[in-house]
Order: sequence, then C-alpha cells, then structure tokens
Amino acid sequence: MKVFVAEITAAIDATGATKTFYVTNGDGFTTRPTDMPANTPVRPCLLNPGSYRREMFSGNRTFGAVRPAFGEAVLFNGDGVFDAWREYGFDGRAFTLRWGEQGAAYPADFTTVFVATMEGAVMDYTEVRLRLRDDLQLLEKPVLNATFAGTGGIEGPAALAGESKQRLLGQVGYPPPQLINETAQTYLISAGRCGGGFSVWDQGIELSGGTAASIAELLASAPAPGEYQVYSGGPTVMRLGSNPAGDLRVSTTGLQASGAAWTLAAFLAEAGFTGTVTGTLDPVGHLVESAGTSYLDILTQNAARLGSYFGFNRLGVFEAKAFAVPSGAPSYTFTRQNTLSFVRSPPDGAPVPAYKVSINAGRAWPSQLAKGASVTRTTFSRAPWYASYSYANDAIRLKHPSAEAITLDVQPLMGNAAWVALRDKYVDWFFKARDQVAVSSLLSAETLALDIGDVVCVQVPRFGYDAGKLFKIVAVRYDTAAGKVDHVLWG
Repeated sequence: MKVFVAEITAAIDATGATKTFYVTNGDGFTTRPTDMPANTPVRPCLLNPGSYRREMFSGNRTFGAVRPAFGEAVLFNGDGVFDAWREYGFDGRAFTLRWGEQGAAYPADFTTVFVATMEGAVMDYTEVRLRLRDDLQLLEKPVLNATFAGTGGIEGPAALAGESKQRLLGQVGYPPPQLINETAQTYLISAGRCGGGFSVWDQGIELSGGTAASIAELLASAPAPGEYQVYSGGPTVMRLGSNPAGDLRVSTTGLQASGAAWTLAAFLAEAGFTGTVTGTLDPVGHLVESAGTSYLDILTQNAARLGSYFGFNRLGVFEAKAFAVPSGAPSYTFTRQNTLSFVRSPPDGAPVPAYKVSINAGRAWPSQLAKGASVTRTTFSRAPWYASYSYANDAIRLKHPSAEAITLDVQPLMGNAAWVALRDKYVDWFFKARDQVAVSSLLSAETLALDIGDVVCVQVPRFGYDAGKLFKIVAVRYDTAAGKVDHVLWG
C-alpha cells in the first residue's frame, strides 16, 4: 500500500533550534537503523497530506513568476499529542511530503511529492492545520532596504529622514541622481556600489570630474565650479562644485557590494533565498526609486523582456527558463486509458489570438537641454522610453474581431535585434489559436515527475489529436487526498 509521509520542521525554542517531526497517513512505524533518520517514530496522524498548485501564465499572456497556490496539511490531534506545538515556530520552516510503499526504506525508496515552507499552525481540539507556501514570498519584500537617517553628511538633513535611498542595478539610460543636500551639492547615485565608468550631464552638457577615495575625502572639500567628484565604493555619492544649471543625469553601472556584477543567485540571496538556483535571469537594467518595488517586480520585468518564466519547482529549487513552443520527444503521453478526466478549451486569459504586440523598453528621464547638448543626450531626453516597438497583423481580426493587443513596459534597455527576437516569439506563441487541455490522472511515479515546462503528448481519438499533439505543461496541481494529479497543457 502506498502511503504519504510528511516531514515537518519547527523551531522549538527561543534560540531557533529546530526539530523535525514525521507523520504518515498509513500505519505508524519506526524507521530502520539503516534509514535516514534512523530509529525515528513516524506517527499515524496525517489526515490530509495537503494540496499544491503552480501555474505559469497566471491568467494572462505575459511571463514572469510561476505562481504557487498551496493548501493545508491536516494532522489529527484529538489526543493532544501536538498541543506543545503552540509554542513552536513554523513560519519559513520546511515541510516535505514523500510517497512510497508502506514498509519501504525511508527515504531512499520514497518519491518526494513536493517541498514547501509553512506559514503557521492553526490548532483546535481535534486537528492541527499547517498552512503551506513556497519561498516566492521571500521575493515580495522591497528592494530598497536603506533610508536616510537625516543626521547630516551623506545621510542628509532632518527633512530627509526616513526617505528611501535609490538603488541602481546594472546600467540604465541616464537616470537622475537623488539630491541629498542642496547647500553642499551632494547627490546619491545609488545606495550600493557602482563601477564601469562614470559620467555626469547638466542639461545635456557633459561635466568634467574625478573620483574620491572615501566619503570623508568627498565631503572634505568641494570640487572646482562646474565639475564633480564621486565616491563609488558604496554608497555611490556625487558632489558638485557649484549649483547645476538644470537637470542632472548620470551614467554608471550598479554592482554588488563585492564589486561583481549582479547575478540571479546574488539577487535571490539578498532577498533571503540561499537554496539551489538554476537558469539565467540577471536582475539588471533598473533604477529602483519606489519603496514599493519588490525583488519579484524586478525579475518579472526582466522575464517579460526575455519571454522567460521563473519560480520554485516542486522540490524547492529556483528555476529560470526561456519559454518555447512544445517540440521534441514528449516526457509522457496522455490517453483516454490513463486519464480520469479531459477538457479542451481556449487558454485561460487568452481565449482569442493576439494581433498586435508593442513594447516600450529602456526607461528614460526627459530633461531640459542646453544649446550644444550632444545628439545622444537629445535622443535620450525627449521621450519617456529609449525605444518603442510595435508589430501588428490586422488580418487576424478578419476571423477574430476580438483579437487583443499585447503591450509591455520594461525598464531595461532593448535594442532592435532583441526586439525582433522577442516579436517573433510572441507572434509564434500568441498570434494563432492555441489549445488548452486540462487532464486529471492517478498519482504515480510517472505523473508525479511531470512539471511545468515539460513537453507531453495528448493522443485521443477526438479533436484532431488522433495522431498525437504536443503540449507544454503550464500548470500542475497535486491533490494528495484524492490521489490524483491535474495538469493544464498549452499547445
């Protein structure tokens, strides 16, 4: 008989010391001396192993985070054996669900169903309900993690106390500095370190300047009138020798504190995730000014620009992958014989094809320009975006008069070649009618292994699928209480 075993980790005291508890929906047992962990009781009190859903599109055509939707795991507590848990800390701790034959070696002969974290425990006279989630919530915190103290110097006057310090991630198109002190003419470029060259423009006229070895040196004496000095070791602060004639703009590259370029793993680590990271989705090309901008917002914009998706797989590994139409050998074939239910429909959130895709890329900050400003500065300063691209196929509306237009606004820069590549992808993905198929099947090692992004085949003697049609998995739901898996397919 197949059973579920849940591993529940909790902090059991004020020091954060943890202990892992083991429960099952089968017969209780004690692990063998050769198991891991050895000689550990597994209590027979798991009433509901929990449910877990993840979806790629989240109801629209754009890309970004794979959104999770967890349920609750329910444990029997009519005998009060878990009453002491009221003092434990479950938030952010691991919940691992495994599935295997009763009596098999643990965990070697069990399959991991999913790895989650917990939000907390709700208890009553008969049950404990563990609320499950994944680590995507770590990315919902703000990127701006420093504010001005208002104590003078580079912390600004008292009036600036509590204001967020802007941050530069990678390179963007000529952003404005943040004024710290008008009298001293000090400006914050980024709360972090910068490098890769530094340029300053006043009304489109480039200024001369140099570097300071420290903040103390920067503040000790003002540069010559009409010039600037900058310290870029973190924070990156600039000082002018005289009041500017008009709008200031700068050009440099935001780096990690170590001086290295930002990477996906480093960005996630700053947000609080230090687990396994696979794929590439560098968080660059942003000036973060709003206190409400989250790590998730940054990655979502970059994913839209690349046609990528990201999130945590069922084993808790962070993945970033490029989306593509289904092709190649399928990982599994769904048939009438191995499915419990089958529904074909237009894709959720996209019932008709698109006929137009437009993108505004490379945020610009329009500024006043003096006579003699360079052509490059003039180009950057006249519009809110460095580049705007658009492509339409109006013939699609002959058959689909309700065809929609897709519009994307992304802060990172995008050249024409990158636009053409993205345009061709969107045309291939969304400028034609697509099928969505929702299938349910029994939980098995094969169906459990299928995850978002995998290519599968649907072969049934209906809907033109007689010879088999390739699909990509865009959503998955594990209903452990019912012993089934639901997959949503796109193709």
